Amino acid sequence: MRLRKVILIVRHGTRTPCFAGDTLDGRVFPTELTDLPESSVSTKRTGLGGIEPPFSTRDESYKNMKTLIGGECGFGQLTRKGATDQYNLGLKLRGNYGKGDSALVKPEYDPSDIIVRSTNIKRTVDSAKYILAGLYEGQKRNPTIPIYVTEDIEKNEGDIIETKIDFIIERTEHLIKDSKHLPGQNELVGPARELTRLLKSKETNMYVMVDNLLTLDHLGIPLSIPDETWKRVKDWSFKISSLCTLGRKEERLELLPLLCGTLIDDFLHKLELPMDETPNMYLYSGHDATLMRILTALRIEIHSVPSPSSVVAIEIYQDDTNMQTYAKVLYNWMEQLIRGGKVSLITFKHFKDVLSPYRMSLKRFKSICDSKSLLEISL
Repeated sequence: MRLRKVILIVRHGTRTPCFAGDTLDGRVFPTELTDLPESSVSTKRTGLGGIEPPFSTRDESYKNMKTLIGGECGFGQLTRKGATDQYNLGLKLRGNYGKGDSALVKPEYDPSDIIVRSTNIKRTVDSAKYILAGLYEGQKRNPTIPIYVTEDIEKNEGDIIETKIDFIIERTEHLIKDSKHLPGQNELVGPARELTRLLKSKETNMYVMVDNLLTLDHLGIPLSIPDETWKRVKDWSFKISSLCTLGRKEERLELLPLLCGTLIDDFLHKLELPMDETPNMYLYSGHDATLMRILTALRIEIHSVPSPSSVVAIEIYQDDTNMQTYAKVLYNWMEQLIRGGKVSLITFKHFKDVLSPYRMSLKRFKSICDSKSLLEISL
């Protein structure tokens, strides 16, 4: 059994808060927080096919927000710690996939070895850059490595790695009538009231409040919250994120093809091509929601939001005696059982069958987004 390819879906490193809110009042964010270390590799953000990269609507929105209190840090930016963690992840990838006779990538960058894609946001592009710095640490040459970004879904509102939930909701009114009332939103009314009372906050969006609190915790900034309250915050965070990023209601997953179907289609298509004609490593730099959606599609249960620098690795093996292909899924380097699997190593057909119900071509996705008629998805 020989390892032939790997798909890596990675959450960006630790970042500054993405949302303004009174939970940030009085916090100090020193400028050095986002003073990133020098990178040993040269990278270039580029559009597919080497064209000019698209405009980043998300980064522009961050620029229009006031800088964080206590420093000149911007919102939604990769931190020095996040960059270091991504670099260490790159070193881990070199150890796992870049050494020995079965190495998938050479010591020196070769465009035939790896393709890197990212959401069109500076923190995910930077995260990919530092992963590459670790992966290619010590290389003698320093070629420019492209990091491909897209933002070409209608009106520059998303790409294959991340589709914006409000953008989808707007076009699926029969599934969700009001973007402010996601499936299961009523379940959060009680916890929201308790949290705002304990924090003396006027925030009405619980997702924003909890996301900011978790971000402060990731940054190591002390929180003046009772231990019991903080425990409840973390307990609630996964449910809140599930509702806001998956659109889940009980076991119904109607939105999943729209939320991650294009990403699934992209890497399945690559894995269906002849092995010797395609790169050995595909790296997708995304967000916590990216990982949550893929894990949900695979029916892998998790109980907390993926932390910064988390990774889903999909390893593809081939039996040289009969040329049969197999797949194995790891989440933060722990082998996982996917739906219907009794062991972690399963046939590629099994792997593909599990994901196929959620697969959606970019052409189909765009046709749905362009359509004014009601969307009907049957899973």
